Amino acid sequence: DSGTLTVTFAPTVAAGARTDTLRVVSDDPVTPTLDGPLEANSVDVLPCMLQALPTALNFGAATLHKSTTQTVAMQNIGTELCMVTTIDLASGAPDFSIVTPALANLCSGPNPQIPPQFCGIFGDAFGTMVGPGDHVDFVVTFRPETAGPHTGDVQFTYKQQGPSNPDQTIDVPLSGSGVAPCITVSPQDVDFGSVATGASSEKQVTVSNCGAGDIDVQRRRADSRRAQ
Repeated sequence: DSGTLTVTFAPTVAAGARTDTLRVVSDDPVTPTLDGPLEANSVDVLPCMLQALPTALNFGAATLHKSTTQTVAMQNIGTELCMVTTIDLASGAPDFSIVTPALANLCSGPNPQIPPQFCGIFGDAFGTMVGPGDHVDFVVTFRPETAGPHTGDVQFTYKQQGPSNPDQTIDVPLSGSGVAPCITVSPQDVDFGSVATGASSEKQVTVSNCGAGDIDVQRRRADSRRAQ
């Protein structure tokens, strides 16, 4: 049996690294005390500050030449409007790619922040806006071309709206593994013996996936051969 403990990190002092130990005491005669290290980092929240959720994307095993997608959210934990100006795939192409969302959150939704006529004229120049407490989702695609592990990194550049505000960056590590499909048929030779004309005979054939990747069976066909 098992139970779940909730551990909360709520820093109240200056920014910096924090460490501690979670100690669990029980009546286990072998290990009565079990320690688990805790690590965290507190940061000063700037007026415009984004955080990535999740902080990294792991696609796991993916079949060669097939696309899988995951979403990373840029959440504004500050108090001012943030503008995502560029998104660069620093490494990992062509196996990884990212889809940049349109600037729709400004002109639609329950609380549009810019009148539609201005968004239509200046939207591309502004970038993707993220209001305080809001988030914008970005879709990352993994389509491995070769077997084995793959890594990448996507960098988001953003700033508080205004010409003199400095750029800030967030890096999101990417990882995944390409796996090749494999198919076997058993038995490979199927002997129906002698079957009278007009009658039928059935045999079972097993198709198995012997690899780590998914297989799509697109067509099943029996080539007929008539003895002369």
